[in-house]
Formats: sequence, C-alpha cells, structure tokens
Amino acid sequence: MEYYIEQHRALTNNNPMRWLVEWMPEGFKVIEHDRLGDSEVLLYSNGQTHLSVSVQPFSAKKAAPGAVQSGDTVAVGKQVEDQFVTVVGDVPFMIADRIASSVALRMD
Repeated sequence: MEYYIEQHRALTNNNPMRWLVEWMPEGFKVIEHDRLGDSEVLLYSNGQTHLSVSVQPFSAKKAAPGAVQSGDTVAVGKQVEDQFVTVVGDVPFMIADRIASSVALRMD
C-alpha cells in the first residue's frame, strides 16, 4: 500500500518538472505532469492525439530499450545519459525517437 500512498502524494503535490523535452512536434503542449519517487511522466496533447514521456533511472527500467508498435501506437525506450526515457503515442517511430533523444535535465 505504500506505493499508493506515494502515488497519492505525488498527485497532490505541485512538484516542479525535473526534465525538459527540448523538441516536440508543433502544437503539442504539456497537459499533465506527475512525479513518483525518481520517475517523472509528462503527458502532451495537440488536441487530437496524446504523447507520454516517461523518465526514470536506467536501473529501474521495466523494459529493454527498443521500439514496438501496437496498432497506431508506438513506444520507444532508450537510454539518455543515466536515465531510461520512453515515449508512447500515435506518432511515427522517427518522431518518438527524436522526442526521446531531446530529453534533458532542467538547469534552472
């Protein structure tokens, strides 16, 4: 149950974003941001489709790096420095990979 308590705290706290997505297709804006421990999830939308970007320590990854597709939805997971970044959404692989590669630690 501790997991759910932490999840609740993460949803009710206004934690600043630690990670920055430096490139996103035109029109996409952050609509939700959640942090749970060392992991962070950003949800983007352009009004028609959604993309999620997840950043967590590489040692905590839940899947191997790579890419898969299920219907129109793609998932790309890759190592960026010491983090595992995943991008999931209805976009081409090449776009998801570019988004994942653009994730960087905020410096402000």
